[in-house]
Amino acid sequence: MRKNKVEIIFQSFNVLRKLNANVDLSANYLSKNVYKKSKIYISNKEIIKYWKLYLTGKANYIDAKLSSTIKSKNKRYFENVVFLHVFRDSSFDCIDKDRIFADYFDWVVATINIIKDSKETWLLRQHPSAKRWGEDTDVIMNYIKMKYFNGKFPKNLVYKTADTSNINQFKNANRVVTYSGHPHLEASCFGKKPIIISRTTLSDYNKELYFKPKNYNEYKKIMLIN
Repeated sequence: MRKNKVEIIFQSFNVLRKLNANVDLSANYLSKNVYKKSKIYISNKEIIKYWKLYLTGKANYIDAKLSSTIKSKNKRYFENVVFLHVFRDSSFDCIDKDRIFADYFDWVVATINIIKDSKETWLLRQHPSAKRWGEDTDVIMNYIKMKYFNGKFPKNLVYKTADTSNINQFKNANRVVTYSGHPHLEASCFGKKPIIISRTTLSDYNKELYFKPKNYNEYKKIMLIN
């Protein structure tokens, strides 16, 4: 179709978008012009109101709402957090030719291999909506542990379900890592510069707001630096 210069329009979340001639992106990747124009329609008052709702667990985005209303079972918050995706979700709604890992599985295995050399403690946080997707992430993580790490994750890595509020976790985290998930936006709102692997909502807005490693060695360096 592209060879014949046919315009491709797709629909997602009740939004119609025309695909770029050379790039396949999902509906939540916006150009900087869209951000600029949105200021005409969305006032600062509305933005502040939305943020206040988010902080009280009343966000419109269901995943953010679920994760922010979790009642913390303990008072331990980690300074380094890897936010897992739902493995059954697709990382191919965006074809980012510059990303250094093919998919979530590849990324998680490589990330754990890096973390084992870290002098700091890390949290590998399960996605709060995994069960809603019909996924038992424990089964997948146990498979990874047995196949790639001789049945044991590194001692400095804690893997567990989301038993603390995202809000409290973001407030206490120094390093936030996600493949391309919503936590990169939340981290930015809390003044943290997330580490991402693939293109995200912020990619075309401001490249100073995140780290996106160009290769494995750069990723490892960012993950291990004090």
